[in-house]
Amino acid sequence: MTISADKHREQLRHVLDTKSFPHQRFAAKNAFAALDIDCRTVIVAAEMQSGKSGVALSLACFQRDSLTDEQITDRKLLKDTLYLLTMPDTALLSQASDDLKPCHNAVVSNLTHFENDILSKFSHTKPKLIIVDECHYGSSEKAVRYEKLFSYIEEKNPECSVIFISATPLSALLAAENEAILRRNLKTKLVFHKASSDYHGIRQMMSNGQVIGLGGREKNIMNKSEARERFFDKIKSHGSSGWALMRVPSGSAMNAKELLIKNGFDSSDIYIIGRSLSGVPDHELIDIDDFKVEYEQAMLFGRKLVAVTVAGVRAGINFGQEMKENLIASWDSTVSSIAAIVQANIGRACGYHANKSALHFTNKHGVKAYADIVDFLEANCSTHATDDLNGLREEFERICGAHEIRGLDVGARVNSGASKVPAKAFDYKAYETDSYLVVPAHLHEDFCFTKYTDDPELLDAIATIRNVLIKDNFSVGRHSLPQKSNVIASWVNGDTFDNPEKAIAGGPAFQRVSNLIVSLDKELHVRFNDVIPAGGGIDPAKNRIAAYIFSVYNKSSRQVDKKVMTQADVNDVASAFDVDPDDTIIVLFKRGDENQELTNQYINEMLEKASKSKIVEANKFQRI
Repeated sequence: MTISADKHREQLRHVLDTKSFPHQRFAAKNAFAALDIDCRTVIVAAEMQSGKSGVALSLACFQRDSLTDEQITDRKLLKDTLYLLTMPDTALLSQASDDLKPCHNAVVSNLTHFENDILSKFSHTKPKLIIVDECHYGSSEKAVRYEKLFSYIEEKNPECSVIFISATPLSALLAAENEAILRRNLKTKLVFHKASSDYHGIRQMMSNGQVIGLGGREKNIMNKSEARERFFDKIKSHGSSGWALMRVPSGSAMNAKELLIKNGFDSSDIYIIGRSLSGVPDHELIDIDDFKVEYEQAMLFGRKLVAVTVAGVRAGINFGQEMKENLIASWDSTVSSIAAIVQANIGRACGYHANKSALHFTNKHGVKAYADIVDFLEANCSTHATDDLNGLREEFERICGAHEIRGLDVGARVNSGASKVPAKAFDYKAYETDSYLVVPAHLHEDFCFTKYTDDPELLDAIATIRNVLIKDNFSVGRHSLPQKSNVIASWVNGDTFDNPEKAIAGGPAFQRVSNLIVSLDKELHVRFNDVIPAGGGIDPAKNRIAAYIFSVYNKSSRQVDKKVMTQADVNDVASAFDVDPDDTIIVLFKRGDENQELTNQYINEMLEKASKSKIVEANKFQRI
């Protein structure tokens, strides 16, 4: 017995009504309607944790409903939609399969296995619609590539349509405009998925005063600051059970746990989420699913947990509505761009809940920029699709520039012609500057520097610098650190302090350090490679601390009028950096993680200086 076409369509309407919400269906309808003979590709821009799976489910239903009566009743033509995850994560694949299970026409796969899945599951017809989820992912050279997918849709299935769904769609837009992701014959449009009124996202958090900015000193949670004390107090004073989420640079997870214990948190309530993390014993680690179980059990006993993660922990995590409702606070010092906000703690906290009391300590400039971009997309692309990608990109870049935040992960390649860029420039690796700290040296007394920081690396650097000056009996001259030291040091003297003739890139030492601190306090992202003192042969990968020592005990070897800093000079440094006066002021910059975006930015700068080179932007979607 053959079921009528009307029955099939009735079943689709039932799935739509019971498994999706009106706002998801509306966005999917706009996206599907935008596909036509001239437009094979649509980008659906969605806010973080706003229900992209419901949009995908609706798209699959609309695709099947678009079939003729004869086609929809042909069992061999049932499979017509391919849903692709860009991340080869089995947990996310399982979650997506469950989300799309009501859509019998959809096959869930990823970029690694989709070709085999097409051969085995689309034996009678090729996919008519391909939905690519998390299409912002894959920004670095090591990330997932789209080469095979583009070859398939261009060469093997030129009739199919493609819809990209992402919470960072502007990264895709750049590629689309330069035809890295989409070819000239693939006209592209964009639709914004406007969430319902009960959605609590970035913009709502901003308007409720829930976002707290982290400056250059405060970013490192190991440094004592008002922000850190507020974060701890928020958790401790919370009147009921709940949990907090901390994200720290790689290699800092155990230090963060020890800091929490030192500040009165029970070790049994602190969990480090991840696998094979640097400096963390295996027995200290827990995976996300097991942590959720621990959370449920803790709620039974009125406990408050703290979860510690590092940059790079699995993307796509959804903690669920209950955990979001009970989130007390989050701390994240790893946000470096618009794209990074999506996977940051504040992105994980977005969703359909009413938690208006949680505080989120993060890069406020980046959060503001993201909110402004979402405002623009909602105002211009939520009721209909737009094909003005140039206009969208220009507005995106304007917003990022206004907030001084990196927006797109853009690399560079030499297209043709001779290049003046040294080959070693392409081996360049850029690192974030994690944070800074300024302390008086207190050379003439025993002093406990935990007044300023609990960071063992910074404390060790301070001790090493002090030992050199004390060992030299406070003699005025040239000083150097032990060869095995983890610190790159610049001993600022009267000549290098403010002499323009001796200035390195960025100005004399005082001006240079002042500019770096201002940038970090404004939550801008500074390459650690640019922070380290000038000198040949310095490898930032081998040194985690850069130090500038402003002292009356440093002396220039040059024949100049001013060889030594005066006490008034050092007092000016102390005043400028808001520390107690001393005869020696130590300024420390801590290296963060390697950053592919900053690396690409540097290579771009080098290529732009090579006037005879032709530059093509190559972001995460470019075919290499």
